[in-house]
Amino acid sequence: MTAKRKATKHALEAPDREVAALELRRAGCTYDVIARRLGYRNRSGAWHAVRAGLTATLAEPADELRGLELERLDRMQVAIWDKAITGNLRTVDRVLKIMKRRSALLGLDAPRQVAVSVGVTVQQMAEKMAARYGLDVAEVRTEAEWILAEMRGAGGRHRPAAARDPEVPA
Repeated sequence: MTAKRKATKHALEAPDREVAALELRRAGCTYDVIARRLGYRNRSGAWHAVRAGLTATLAEPADELRGLELERLDRMQVAIWDKAITGNLRTVDRVLKIMKRRSALLGLDAPRQVAVSVGVTVQQMAEKMAARYGLDVAEVRTEAEWILAEMRGAGGRHRPAAARDPEVPA
């Protein structure tokens, strides 16, 4: 169980200061000017306030719109539910589409993994990296192959000697 925190005067004023910081930034003020006018210690505090203000102002309309869309979906589903549970397949299909849309709006679906292929061989990449960083091509290729094997779940416990960093123990 987490303890409830008491709202401090500073915490209660923070959203108002964030909105003020955002308005000043929109008016063209620098972060240094915003910090001085609103009492932040430095430009970093002003930058964080502007960012928080942007996040809040963008999140509120999106949350409201998401809520409205969910209400619409609920009303549509209620309107056709009785027909769907009696076995009307076309209506069942519509209910499933409504459910799929609701799930997407709420972020309930598991993220998809997408494989990306760039058409570059390990050898080509090793040659480029070796040339750029002044390394041995064979060592870079060995390291790259070890990393790929590890990512695929086929990597062994110990790296090949050529792929070990001499400063890091095996």
